[in-house]
Amino acid sequence: MVKMDNNDEFFRVARLSRELREIDSELAEAARRRAEREAIANLDPHLPLVQDDVASVVGQWETCVAREAEFLESREDVVERLLPAFLNLAALEFGRLDEEFGSKEWGDTAERCLDAIETLAQAYTHRLQQAINQWNHVAEALLDMSHGLPGDDAEREMEPSSTDASGSPSDSAGSAIRRIGPTASGGYTGIEVNGQAIEMVSHHETIDEFLTALESGMKGMLAEARKSLLSGSDCSTEVVLDPSPSHLIWRQM
Repeated sequence: MVKMDNNDEFFRVARLSRELREIDSELAEAARRRAEREAIANLDPHLPLVQDDVASVVGQWETCVAREAEFLESREDVVERLLPAFLNLAALEFGRLDEEFGSKEWGDTAERCLDAIETLAQAYTHRLQQAINQWNHVAEALLDMSHGLPGDDAEREMEPSSTDASGSPSDSAGSAIRRIGPTASGGYTGIEVNGQAIEMVSHHETIDEFLTALESGMKGMLAEARKSLLSGSDCSTEVVLDPSPSHLIWRQM
């Protein structure tokens, strides 16, 4: 026997289910006609009913009743074919869902998303650390190599003034360099050369600012995502079924 895939089984079940619904609709119509017939039978002795209307209702009832036994027999056959197909489809779908999602494990989707965000944030933080290291290395190297050169800072007073060939002081070199400092401890935090400055930064402070900005941006992004994703109408969490025909009483005529 050829094994059906989920799509084939789904369409087979859908076709049989639709056929069963149509039969149940016909049986419900027969029950409704029977109720009309009984109501007319009860009212006829007491109210002047138009006989043509009575004859029409009776005729429709007789037509439905004549086919009722046929529909009941067809229903039994459809149920006999639908039940095993439905059970097989359910087993296939439960297996597929369990393989893809586990036991309704989309509850950990938020945790997985947070893991991904954390991994991404750490990757960017690592890149930021590398950038900080390079930035500070250049600042430190330029400051170190500027030792002894005249600059527009406190060190200028300690350095001998340079003179040109005529013996006049030359401030061209001094005006091109400005060391940022000194601090209370006597150190320098950066340097400016020909109008371009570079100042050393703290690893902790810079990364904390980055993470704070990321956190703030995430809050805004999630707020926008919540607004967008929850703006539409919610999907229904219930399925309305017609009363089961097994709970209805069919009279065999």
